[in-house]
Amino acid sequence: MARTVSFLKSKKWYLILGIFVLLFIIVMVILLRPAQTDSVYTLKRENLQTSVLANATYTISSQTSISSPTNGIITGLYVDNNQNVKKGNPLFNVESTATDKEKKAAYAAYLADKSTLDADTAELYTLQSTMYAAWKKFTDLAENSTYQNSDGSPKSINRVLPEFTTAQDDWLAAEANYKNQQSVLAKDQAALSSSLQTYNETQSVTVNAPISGSVTNLLVKNGDQISSLATSPVLVIANLENPYLYASLNEVNIPKIKIGQLAEIVFDALPDQKFTGTVTGIDTVGTKIQGSVTYNIRISADKLSPDVKPNMTASVTIIIADKSNILTVPNNAITTNDEKTYVEKANHGNKLIEVKLGLRGLTKSEVTYGLSAGDQIVVPQ
Repeated sequence: MARTVSFLKSKKWYLILGIFVLLFIIVMVILLRPAQTDSVYTLKRENLQTSVLANATYTISSQTSISSPTNGIITGLYVDNNQNVKKGNPLFNVESTATDKEKKAAYAAYLADKSTLDADTAELYTLQSTMYAAWKKFTDLAENSTYQNSDGSPKSINRVLPEFTTAQDDWLAAEANYKNQQSVLAKDQAALSSSLQTYNETQSVTVNAPISGSVTNLLVKNGDQISSLATSPVLVIANLENPYLYASLNEVNIPKIKIGQLAEIVFDALPDQKFTGTVTGIDTVGTKIQGSVTYNIRISADKLSPDVKPNMTASVTIIIADKSNILTVPNNAITTNDEKTYVEKANHGNKLIEVKLGLRGLTKSEVTYGLSAGDQIVVPQ
């Protein structure tokens, strides 16, 4: 027992000594660490801008994808990329690869569906006539003195008689048959549309431009095999004039945006190139999604580089205010207390000077009262 106590006492001194050394090291690190000092800023006149940043997408006025209506081989290309075309101009020719047997079968299916549609259309007219006749019989009966009062109100007590209920049921049944036939006709029309498409896919065709514009995204060549079911179009006709960008802003920033404000545009894919534009449109009604309201704005771009492609994303800086030759102070030198604004003037015993601010920027703000050019203030680090 005595040996155990002696052992613990010897270890206790080592423990105390270790704690003392650790505390000494901590104190020395604190004392030797260089003190953090504030910097001094000399006020001067300069230019100041305030802006709103938004993410945007480059959009063109219109674009129409042109696909092949048939399966086959391209035997004629009449346009090239960046070529302007007018509505009706030939674009390309496709020679069908369907066999004569496939062509005849597709045409027969089309004729059968057309015959069915014609027959069901005639049946619709018959049912319509029957419905109108039943309706006329019912209304004539309902409006006579047996079933209607002189003031036009129904004689409900008589309207349960078999003569009345039978006429009413005949009319309702005729109406139901007519509506059912309308559904049959809708199915016939869908079937005919499908069989016509299948038939067209067996025919050679020259595809013409449905709109005017500039040819883009043309990658196929003569001799290429294409399909009407291809996910990518043969080409796109686009209107590349008057390019613009769409951006969305939240309800806090949208009141700051005005028609005519200038914008700086930097595309994500071209970070070293800057372009300019102007705000030309602002949503009046916002879009609410999951509790957040956003408003779209349109920015018409000035001349863009050929490197800019439609649907590219960009960062847009909209200049909402711009002043020149004004007195500014760094924002981190400003303190606020009791709705008043202060800065600490250098070499004045930490004396706070009340100032009034004008235009506020991201890093600096305009001083309109309380300081002059050449004054020095303390800027905390």
